[in-house]
Amino acid sequence: MELNPEDILVPTRLRELNPNHVSKLIESIRQSKWISPITVFKKYTTDGDEVYQLIAGNHRLEAAKQLSIQIPVTVIDDDSKAQLLEVVENYSRLELTASEKIQHQKILNEVYKMNTNATYQGLVDETKTRTGVSASIARRNISHAHKISDAVLEELKGSKLDSHAFISTLSGMHDDCARLKRIEREKERLSKIGERTLIDDSGTAQAIATIMRSGLTDQELQHCRGLLQLTSKKSLDVALEAVIKL
Repeated sequence: MELNPEDILVPTRLRELNPNHVSKLIESIRQSKWISPITVFKKYTTDGDEVYQLIAGNHRLEAAKQLSIQIPVTVIDDDSKAQLLEVVENYSRLELTASEKIQHQKILNEVYKMNTNATYQGLVDETKTRTGVSASIARRNISHAHKISDAVLEELKGSKLDSHAFISTLSGMHDDCARLKRIEREKERLSKIGERTLIDDSGTAQAIATIMRSGLTDQELQHCRGLLQLTSKKSLDVALEAVIKL
């Protein structure tokens, strides 16, 4: 199903849009001619008219508005809320990254808020039941889902920064602009460390090979090579330390 993006209501509680992320989405949509569905909730006005309210996908919705195109939607109504919550529960059985877990928590948060008697403790209990986490983890995920935007979570995907520890650091920052700048700095730092590691590893490996070659025969070198493939660095460190003490 597709809708005119201008006809979709956006709750005021949704976080502000990140213009850079919207621009990237627009370029991606232009190139691929494809946009993934957003999630909307179908409800009715007092006059009985159907209206659609956004649950997840605010940046994609804005991109569709700027491109003046229809946007595919996944529609949630009263009868299918339980089905959506079941999907969220099933995600807990998959190997998800920290950012993916927070994205799914966002959906759970929004669906739960549709209940007329929604409370914070009720959301904590619902999260525990649906995802199988402890109360403290549930509160952490709920907080992160509330504070961290989709744009920030997307920037974390596929990087070494995609962890709950780093997301906790980001949640304590003032706004998305500061969070995105921090991510950019950390990615640059990790990139430089990776380059140095490659250089250092190459030089270190060559030094070890030279030492071994000077004292071992070809047959002994071949034997050592096979043994190194069967041992861990930790075990090798322990063995070398014992030899040095001798």
